Amino acid sequence: MVFKNEWERIYRNNLQLSRWPWSSLVSLVNRHCDIREGMKVLELGCGAGANIPFFVSLKSDYHAIEVSQTTVASLKSEYRDNASVDVKQGDFTDDISIFGPNFDLIFDRGALTLNSTEGIERVLKQVYKTLKPGGIYIGVDWLSTSHSARKQDKAERIGDNTYIFSTGYFKDIGQVHFFAENDLRELFAEYEFIYLVEKLNDIKIPIPQQYNLWDFVVRKHAE
Repeated sequence: MVFKNEWERIYRNNLQLSRWPWSSLVSLVNRHCDIREGMKVLELGCGAGANIPFFVSLKSDYHAIEVSQTTVASLKSEYRDNASVDVKQGDFTDDISIFGPNFDLIFDRGALTLNSTEGIERVLKQVYKTLKPGGIYIGVDWLSTSHSARKQDKAERIGDNTYIFSTGYFKDIGQVHFFAENDLRELFAEYEFIYLVEKLNDIKIPIPQQYNLWDFVVRKHAE
């Protein structure tokens, strides 16, 4: 991941501090995961920790990696008395082997989509090794190539479907990657797709735009 300092700036300035679990993620976990006490979970890019209370409620063995030192320090303090919550500071595109193998579930909500093609491919190779056979990966709110920002907002194209925006919603958050359906199918060719939906959000107010996103669930084949 590049632009690591952008996310440190965002959280240090108390921006994007989502505190409620994302409803799409809650629904997909309940629908597709074998939920049980001690389920081993890894979140890539946990941000301010919005999803942690949900996994605490499931009595999961929760792990996360987040690039911002500020938000990691805050989460470590908040959950210092909860041994089932482990949050580490780092770049998930570099190395997630520090968490060990055999995860039941690995997921991200809008985190991998803010990377280059090379960074996304690199972390997904590690994800495959880190998931146990039959393990689940859930992606929530990955940006679609039909998202109107690609046409409406000013941006520099720095790679295949990857941009740095100077105007609009994605300004000042670093690189942003958009996906077509074929891109997702190629990235997860070694998995079984069990859920794939493109959410077509036709926003009218405050700014008219097509805010289109992917949600998906894939399963690593059992050995």
